[in-house]
Amino acid sequence: MGREGSPTSVARNDMETATPSKDNDVNPLHIHVGDEDEVRLYWRKRQIRQKYCSLLCMLLFGFFIGFGTGAGIFIQKDWGSDDDDDSSSPATPDTILVADFSDGKPWLQTNDPVMGGDSTGTFTVSADGVGTLAGSVEIVTFLTKCSGGAQDGEECTQDSECPAGFCKRAPGFIKAEKSGTFPDVSTCSGFVISCKHYTGDPMGDYTGYRIGFGTQRAPEDLEPHRWSSGFKAPFQAGVVLNDVEIPFTSFSDDWDDATGEIIVSCADDQRVCPHASNLQDLQKLSVWAEGVEGAVHLEIHSIKAINCAGGGTWSHAAAMSSDESEDGGEPDDD
Repeated sequence: MGREGSPTSVARNDMETATPSKDNDVNPLHIHVGDEDEVRLYWRKRQIRQKYCSLLCMLLFGFFIGFGTGAGIFIQKDWGSDDDDDSSSPATPDTILVADFSDGKPWLQTNDPVMGGDSTGTFTVSADGVGTLAGSVEIVTFLTKCSGGAQDGEECTQDSECPAGFCKRAPGFIKAEKSGTFPDVSTCSGFVISCKHYTGDPMGDYTGYRIGFGTQRAPEDLEPHRWSSGFKAPFQAGVVLNDVEIPFTSFSDDWDDATGEIIVSCADDQRVCPHASNLQDLQKLSVWAEGVEGAVHLEIHSIKAINCAGGGTWSHAAAMSSDESEDGGEPDDD
């Protein structure tokens, strides 16, 4: 049976089959339909539906192709903008790692015997990246001299040898130093050392620890000592692991090469302060036990620069202004 509304069901009673002939060998089947207009209308509607269906399919296909291409461009432009935009610089982190001893690069250990002293020391790095400066700081005999009195400047071993003065003892030093490339810390406010001092005696502390960097020398009119180069600042390590903060305002490049003590401080003369150019390239980083006689055992877990995300470069005036404002004083206008 033919489908309702198809050519085979229209005016079926009026259909008749003709015999194939020579003149009509392509289509030997001749259909005579009584209602010919109805058949034509049926096929016309079918052709129209086919055209609209084809057009709709083409539109849908074009839409999805266009949508997919546009979405790909959007994703690439939006999500990939951070990687592709060279003009935007990454934000400065608030804390910058300066040294953690895990990079495998050696630190040079030096003692005062190079100057005729008797101090001994070692610097080792453990498997978990902890640097340890250990040893003993001893008196340097030829640097122990009378201070004041008639024998001022003469070598001594005790105060009785210095009439009207006293015998100034001069402990030596041990240190560990690393040279090379360091991160730019010119936007930071200071260092923080994660460290502890412990020699086995819970009551035994050591007050001669110092940290240094750079090779800058103090202005010539300050008559800097022969062996004092770079900036140096003292710090105190506790018997338990702790973070010790050392502001850049604590550093000076005018210090005593016999004791390590600062002669002219950054607070007293801005010329001896570290400047932005010194902090952009540290050149050298060193940890000292100096100027204080005693046993040394300093464990250093890391050295970092802190407060680096404030923007701009470090300056003495800005640092002093910040410090005085926090203390309730008037900012420094210099």
